[in-house]
Amino acid sequence: SGAYTVDRWKADGSSNLTFANEGVTITSGGIEQVVEPSAVGVTSLASRKVTLSIDSPTVAVTVSIGSQSGTIVAGSGRKSFTATLGAGDTGNISVKIKPVSGTLVTYRPKLELGGMATPWEPQRIEDELASCRRYCTVIGRSVRYFMPGFYNDAGQFSFIVQFDQAMRAAPTVGFIGTLGTDYGVIYGGAAQSGFTISTQNVGPQGLVVVAL
Repeated sequence: SGAYTVDRWKADGSSNLTFANEGVTITSGGIEQVVEPSAVGVTSLASRKVTLSIDSPTVAVTVSIGSQSGTIVAGSGRKSFTATLGAGDTGNISVKIKPVSGTLVTYRPKLELGGMATPWEPQRIEDELASCRRYCTVIGRSVRYFMPGFYNDAGQFSFIVQFDQAMRAAPTVGFIGTLGTDYGVIYGGAAQSGFTISTQNVGPQGLVVVAL
């Protein structure tokens, strides 16, 4: 429920989803993506006409874009829904796709400005990764990651972490694994015990890891 999956799509509530071959199979629930206006080249989507299109939905689809909702019919080829968003649809908006009934298989969703669906075009992998890293960044997973830092008279190490891609907001930080086994402090080539690891100054650009 609400779990993120691929390319910033997440489960819309309790859902059963399978992703493969540029498409999704939805047996229950639906998918949702939060769209930033900058993703379509504007500062606000309020009062703008937009079109959501998908490829060859196997069943009818309920869609919502911000405050507007409608239905995309089943069938082969590109199918779409066009709406003019409300004046209150400022900031980021939510886009949701779910079957009216039955199991939905569909491919290549696309949201764009205007009243006409155009052919789907893939992003370059580096652009897709940069967009994803605005929402989730993993540092040092499966590799040893070294951070510049300093030591003060209170016995505290501070390590500076700068994200490769600025995140859309200050992130929630979690450590993966076990302290002393998967992460910790190495000094003079040896692992050091007795430290508590925490974070400070967390922001979109990076954070400080503190060992005390």
